[in-house]
Amino acid sequence: MKDHPLPFPEKQESLLASVVIHLESLNAGSLLPETGRKVHGFWHEHWKRICPPAAESLHPNNGKAEFTLSPIFGLPQPENDVIRLSPGMPAWFRVTTLRPTLTEALFNEHNGWLITLPAELDFGPIRWKPSFQPFSKIDAAWSWLCSYEAMRRAAQPSVSWKISLSTPTSFSGRYVDFTFPLPELLVKSWLERWNHFAPPALGLPEELIDAAREHLRVTEYHLSTCPGERQTIGCRGSLVIQAYHLPPEARTQLDLLFLYAYYCGSGHRTAQGMGQTRLLRRWSG
Repeated sequence: MKDHPLPFPEKQESLLASVVIHLESLNAGSLLPETGRKVHGFWHEHWKRICPPAAESLHPNNGKAEFTLSPIFGLPQPENDVIRLSPGMPAWFRVTTLRPTLTEALFNEHNGWLITLPAELDFGPIRWKPSFQPFSKIDAAWSWLCSYEAMRRAAQPSVSWKISLSTPTSFSGRYVDFTFPLPELLVKSWLERWNHFAPPALGLPEELIDAAREHLRVTEYHLSTCPGERQTIGCRGSLVIQAYHLPPEARTQLDLLFLYAYYCGSGHRTAQGMGQTRLLRRWSG
């Protein structure tokens, strides 16, 4: 738990959440590799069962969802583009929230999304048993609580960052998607979400996008293209981004966005399993 770049809260502030739901398969069968839309479907159907108004409010008109969802992680490697499962196989998926009000609804002790998880659920032809253990050490890489204020306090004037894009990641263009994570595209996607969901007093300047274009460069990458949701092609892997000739204030603001990417994801279709992002390391000047 100490290795996480963000502090774990000692008190219940207005929090963002990243939670892991564990799964155990109950029957044999097969799945297609792209499972993000299946998780998205279950997320909304479960909200409809327990709180229809909440389910309706989670469909934003501006395209900025206040949550992200992973695909199903921990599955066997596909064989001939099909994942084959037998009973008793473990897997998991992840939910993050970008508004404290959604975090509260997620954890509500009486009718929250987590406490009312069904005993069994279906993803395609596979029936699963879900379970949730709050913030165990085994899930620490992907399960955490933090507030916008604490994230701001944790930011530092770093000069380099190494991030993991754990699921296919791409960026919307006018006619085509961009499949390489240029620093400008990453920062733009994080900044738009930060300024939309963070408290107004913590807003960041739009000039950070220009700073990313002119002062950040990719110094190392291990990426491959792979299919995403809805026939999208994305990239997956890790990369190192380095800042050049930027003052400490700008580097601290960028550092904050690298931290925030853990919750908000990168690029588009983050509510359907794409763009799951984690800061692996950062270097100070």
